[in-house]
Amino acid sequence: MRVAVLPARNEAVTLPGIVKKLKHHVDTVLVIDDNSEDATARLAGGLGCAVLRNEHRQGYGATLRRGLLWCHDAGACATISLDADGQHDPAWIDEGLSILNHGADVVFGNRFAKLDGIPETKVLSNNFAWECVKCCIGRRPICEDVSCGFRIYGPRGLGAAIRSDAKVMSGYAFTHATCVSLHNSGLRLDALNIPAIYFDPVQGTHVTEMQDFLTWLALCTPLKADAQSWLDRLLSGQDFRLEFEAWHSVTKVHVIARRMDQFIQLSLHR
Repeated sequence: MRVAVLPARNEAVTLPGIVKKLKHHVDTVLVIDDNSEDATARLAGGLGCAVLRNEHRQGYGATLRRGLLWCHDAGACATISLDADGQHDPAWIDEGLSILNHGADVVFGNRFAKLDGIPETKVLSNNFAWECVKCCIGRRPICEDVSCGFRIYGPRGLGAAIRSDAKVMSGYAFTHATCVSLHNSGLRLDALNIPAIYFDPVQGTHVTEMQDFLTWLALCTPLKADAQSWLDRLLSGQDFRLEFEAWHSVTKVHVIARRMDQFIQLSLHR
């Protein structure tokens, strides 16, 4: 059984189009509704999806993990996680399944093989996350995109993801924490280049997402001291500076992170 897992909160507008596309590629679509305020859960049921609903808002990571556990208990042969807002095109699933069928345990979606047309703040924030994961695992990750929610798990990869210490991360950092765990698992990892899709003008990284990420770094990684300093400045509304290796070279880039309302915007410090 091939299952597509969609953590969703207030995604009633985008859900029908995503589910319609997914049904061409998987046997079951599982929607985990994170206590939405709209009709997400009811709509998902009407579209023929399997539905789980959190009685209280639990966060992206906890919601996704609940879906992965469901797939594990159901004996899924392939589990595809992707976002319910349309950022990941289901058309790439078949190619990812082909990689899985050729021996991979986990296939990571990689939106940053090419950077043309991607807003600078997104390039820099994802490059920063990549550098942090690289520091945690002691080598270059399998691909540039350690933040992507599009992944395809075989049974062994799925088991490793749900057993990892990342289960304590209920927010967005679940993606990065499981990335570290999977790289340390000894399993075969591969990557699939997919397009980066943005619908609205990109304002930056949401404050809660950056806060989740820095909290994870401050708790359990070699970057504890730096991460706590960045987190303190974030919480006090101050700018903070980052220095990290550019993806495709050994050049260090110097970046300033500024809070713009509910977003953190990264730009090169010139």
